[in-house]
Amino acid sequence: MVPLWDVVRGHMVGLRNAARMSITEPCVGLGAARELFKQTGCAYIPVNTYDIDARFALFWERRMGEGFPGKVGLGREDGDICKVPIAELKDSQGFVAGPPCQGFANNGQHLGALDPRTRVYEVCVDWVSELAHRGCLLWVALENSPNMLKRIGGQPSYMDGILSRLNAEIPFFHWDCIIEALQEYFPHVRTRSWLRGMRIDALLCGGKIPKPIGSQAFHCKLVDLLTPGLPNIDPQQLTEKRKRNLEQYLSSVADCMKVAWETNPDWIPIACIDIDRAFDRTFSPVVYYDKIPSLRCNAPEIFLVSTEDLQMRCHLKKFMRFLTDAERFYLQGHEDYSGDFKTRKAKLSATGNAYATLMFASVVVPMMTQTIITGASKRTRLTPEDLRSLTSTALTDARELARDDCPPGKRHKRSSQ
Repeated sequence: MVPLWDVVRGHMVGLRNAARMSITEPCVGLGAARELFKQTGCAYIPVNTYDIDARFALFWERRMGEGFPGKVGLGREDGDICKVPIAELKDSQGFVAGPPCQGFANNGQHLGALDPRTRVYEVCVDWVSELAHRGCLLWVALENSPNMLKRIGGQPSYMDGILSRLNAEIPFFHWDCIIEALQEYFPHVRTRSWLRGMRIDALLCGGKIPKPIGSQAFHCKLVDLLTPGLPNIDPQQLTEKRKRNLEQYLSSVADCMKVAWETNPDWIPIACIDIDRAFDRTFSPVVYYDKIPSLRCNAPEIFLVSTEDLQMRCHLKKFMRFLTDAERFYLQGHEDYSGDFKTRKAKLSATGNAYATLMFASVVVPMMTQTIITGASKRTRLTPEDLRSLTSTALTDARELARDDCPPGKRHKRSSQ
């Protein structure tokens, strides 16, 4: 399994000794929270867990057989969160989701908020507001495309609107939105936005949401996640188009490595190539070295080539083959669950739609840890009066921050009241 779980376990010590935390996870997919807690030997209480994709049925049936302590609603009837009555939600302390991002994806129609699938993100925000006002919710993390933050023509971004709504509706939380680049500490090029929120009493002194773990501790090589000894592919077995493309890419890789080895002879990366794209096309993808391009549902297959043995025959090379389905699961931070899906299309969809478990851990573990350190995780539901008190604290903090940011000559005198 992924070597960095040892690092994550070190950050999970406080959670291992604390009471189990309840977590809402709509759009659950493969279950990032489930994988995180399983791999680190911790426990949690899954609630409000849904996914519209019925092809996860066998996967979740087997997870429940292994002791998963929750119920998962699946399919267009039982798994569509737009149909779940908000009053029926169970209380939870945490909230994590990766709603559909097609409206903001680089490919597609770029409809943004007008894309009907964006409605799922807004339903997640509705749920967050409901649970926050019940007085049970402590932290929130919503993953999506970084294009949500794009401002076009001087107009506010979609995320600007979401943050304005949250600050107005839930002023007893601190909110922000960060960009997290998985490729900074893991061999998978995946950059995502994370909308984060924490209730004020769950924050340490200073009132800032903690930074992700990220590159502070995580390090992993692509070769550590690949299965050694699998049969290579003879280029002669490829289609004419793929064979021609591969020849051009291999020539380019050889030229690149010749230059690179003049300054760094010890660098022997694995080249990751999309051989379904012609090498000389205007928008041809680049060759990735020791990193795979972002896994997507409908993306072309990735071809792996070891560079230390470029001149050897294909059967003698360390790697000369396609990335396997099992390795796609590994590169999203999961075990090999490929046997839990009946079709290859379902496997590609499951891994392409997943948000990387290690990125989730990087973002969320510091937030969960702060709720334990501050003692907020031990508190029962806060009353409306308690939440109003937190709102007052938030407004005071905001005024102090504004005062500190104001130049001395422009500051107003404090009120004596």
